[in-house]
Amino acid sequence: MEGESSRSRDPRDRGVDILASPVEQRRFLASVEGFTRSLAARAPGTRRTYTAGARRFAAFSDADEPSCLEQFYLEMTFDGVPASTRAVYSAAAVAFIRWLIADGQLPADWNLVAATERLKAVKTKGTYAVRHIGDEADLLLTGARGAPPAPRKELPKLRYYRDLAIIHVLYDTGARRAEIASMKRSELDLRARQARVLGKGNKERTVFFTPAAQDALTAYLERRDDDTDAVFLTHPGDREIRPAVIRDAVKRFEKLAGVECRPHTFRHAFARRKLKQGLDMNQIAALLGHSSVTTTASIYAPYDTEQLQAAYDEGEKNGKG
Repeated sequence: MEGESSRSRDPRDRGVDILASPVEQRRFLASVEGFTRSLAARAPGTRRTYTAGARRFAAFSDADEPSCLEQFYLEMTFDGVPASTRAVYSAAAVAFIRWLIADGQLPADWNLVAATERLKAVKTKGTYAVRHIGDEADLLLTGARGAPPAPRKELPKLRYYRDLAIIHVLYDTGARRAEIASMKRSELDLRARQARVLGKGNKERTVFFTPAAQDALTAYLERRDDDTDAVFLTHPGDREIRPAVIRDAVKRFEKLAGVECRPHTFRHAFARRKLKQGLDMNQIAALLGHSSVTTTASIYAPYDTEQLQAAYDEGEKNGKG
């Protein structure tokens, strides 16, 4: 019976509660259609762009924290979305939240003013330094590795191994959610520890991963008995996952690690590690799938400058001997 697992003393069953079945659809995705209807008086072009912006926001966030607009803008920035599109989509997200409040889907006291002010603050920055990013990605990966034993029931067990593999791939590749969600087994070379992913503008690139991710992917794929080409599937359903499932996987492991982390945090942390390891901006841009190295530099150059300053000071200190 369903209730038996929650009462069991077996740690493998307690793991089911921590790694509950994924929310395949974010909370407000189904509300975008109603929001679009509310825009009937707007120009057709505005309706299209606001609908696209609201849909992207709804797929990214449940509007459950004051930083949601700020984080949405940063995610678009780190994904290389053009500034003009970021501006329109941000305005759409604000309008969507305002409509959700008016429609009673968000509390009447939801602080849109504070959220909008945080959005304005981040939009006024000329660059988006990653110095504020700590070790959340590393801590979450450590928490995932220390997760309770896999559940005994087959579907929760598959979700467990899938989500663990997702965390490893996020950490090792710096890939976008949509790129990971659409990964194909036919484009995955486990022995060589690399995969082809389809990025923005239908541009393909190769991503690489470590032996730890190789083991996690193998553990998941070996437990499947389907011939579906998608690397990551819904369980149940055996359908290719949507990007929202990746966010849900991160949220579940957040609880284990005791940190706040988002999928795009792994992308920042990946770039930061590669800078530390000595890769140049062109190499990092290629690994991240940025169409222009200018995008990469605008985000990570401040951190690179910080590294150079530290190296300069260290050299000066050593040279005084």
